[in-house]
Order: sequence, then C-alpha cells, then structure tokens
Amino acid sequence: MLRLRRLARKALSSWDLQDADLHFLFHGENTTFRVDFGADRFMMRLARPNYHTPGQLDSERLWLQSLCADGFGVPSPAPHRGGFRLPLSLPGVPERQILLFRWVDGRFAWKPNRQSLRRTGRLLALLHDHARRFAFGPDFDRGDWNADTLLTEENGRFRSWRHADLDNAMRSFLGEFNAALSESLRPYEAAGPRWLLHADLHRANVLHERGTANAIDFDDCGFAHPAVDIAVAMGWVGSDSYDDHWRHLCAGYAEVTADLPFTREQVYLQHLARELQMIGWLADRGRDIPAFAAKAPKLAKRCLPYFRDWLQTGATSSCAGGG
Repeated sequence: MLRLRRLARKALSSWDLQDADLHFLFHGENTTFRVDFGADRFMMRLARPNYHTPGQLDSERLWLQSLCADGFGVPSPAPHRGGFRLPLSLPGVPERQILLFRWVDGRFAWKPNRQSLRRTGRLLALLHDHARRFAFGPDFDRGDWNADTLLTEENGRFRSWRHADLDNAMRSFLGEFNAALSESLRPYEAAGPRWLLHADLHRANVLHERGTANAIDFDDCGFAHPAVDIAVAMGWVGSDSYDDHWRHLCAGYAEVTADLPFTREQVYLQHLARELQMIGWLADRGRDIPAFAAKAPKLAKRCLPYFRDWLQTGATSSCAGGG
C-alpha cells in the first residue's frame, strides 16, 4: 500500500495538486484516495491493472461528462495537463491508469428505508432514461453483464466461482445451479432490452443529500438488461425486507416512468447471478488481497439455501414468488 500511495502522490503533480493532502479510502477493485486541496476535494482512482482498457476508461468518462452536463450529481472527471487519464508507474509498481474526479457530497444509507429506496429507484430510472438518449459513438466501449460473459467457465471481467476454495460437494452443486441459472437468464437477456447501466449501484455507491440520491463509482458501467441495476440495489438476497425493498424501489422508479422494463422474476434471477458472480469476484481479488479469498467459500455457504430453494422450485416454476 505504501508503494501505491507513493504512486498517487507522484500523480498529483500532473493536476497541479502536489501540495494537496492525500487520504486513503479503499483497496478492493481499485485503490482510491481522497484528495483535499484548500476548499476543493477530489477522489483519485488508481485503476486495477488488466481490468479495463484505456478505451473503456475513456468511455466511462464520456458518459460521466454527459451526465454532468444534464445536471446529474455524479463524479465529474477532472482533467490534468495532458488529458484525463494518467498512465504512471514506479519501480516495483506496475503501470496504473490514474483518474481524478470531483468529490460528491452525501451520506450512505447503510440501513435502507422507504425514503432512501424510493430515491434510489428514481435515480435508476433517471439514469436509464439518460442512457437511452445518450449518443455514444462507434468507439464507445463498455463490456456486457450477462450470463455468457459472467457465468461461463472463464470470462473477461474476473475469474469465476470455479476458482474459489470450495469443497467437492459445494463445487458440484454450484455447477448444477450455474447451468440452470444460465439457461433461465439467456432467453430474456437475448430478448432485451440491453441498455448502458451503472451496474453496481449498491448502498456504498449511492450518496443521499438533501432528499436526492446521487450515483458514484461508474467503474463497472456496462451494457445489460435493466433488471441488473435493480438487482444490485436490492441488497442481500436473503433479506427479510426483500419484499419491502422491491416495492419501494419500484415506487421510486415509477415516479419517472410507469413502464417498468423489468419483472420481479427477472430481477430475482439477476440477483442470484450477482451473488454467484461475487463468489468468483472474491476469489479473483483474493490473488492480490488474501482476506478476500477466504470470504468466497463463506459467501457460497451463506447463499446455499437460496440457491437450493430456487433450483428446487424456481427453476421449474418461473421463480414463483421471486424470493
């Protein structure tokens, strides 16, 4: 971590912020720092190597700029003297793409309530509406979030759950579950719609400020069925408040449009897929962060009752009840 801090400190000079205060935030998918310079505040992202191409990072920036121009309270990309991305390395530190964004104020709703969920649902509807109108050119490049890219043996985002440290019984069950879930996801994903989504709008990526919800961290934005965004915002798949979360999110979404482009069944399918993908993500990030690897089998065990229930009932009855 000390080396990454040195890399971040070195990068500040490109933004003429060499005298700014640097505060570590998080080391997970990427490494992030808060940058304080007088009255100005920024978030610096040291992008994870080999996750996004430079073109994909540029595409994220283009969507953020368009959202900012339309009045969304999202992180505004901050340019440096040579552009927006800064490829930088140090001895012993592989090259990282470094980006700087204007800070977004607000608080996280760690315990969602009716108001926070409605605001999040409304935010998702507004983001979806903007994405459908956003004129991205032929060079716009963001990946897909679907069964074919995330539930197959290997994929381009991160290694699958098959690389987690699981016992044989769990591995065999997840193989059966993965096959059935993929078969259920593919038909409706192929039928569309396929929109540009935030795709990672969980509680730690939504800031609430003065009755408004704002989205941060667009690092995983990509193309998918809109049910993906709702599934991520729902929280834990086994929550006792699942029904309430669904109702309040949909109520907020309906404040923008009465035409919901997803069903509860579709959202629950995507929610199950999200949990399965997270097992793989933890195993994948565990190569760099050992504590993450240990969490993968624990998540698999926690998800097992919900996976088993759907495989026994939902897979043959269209997810009756949806969770």
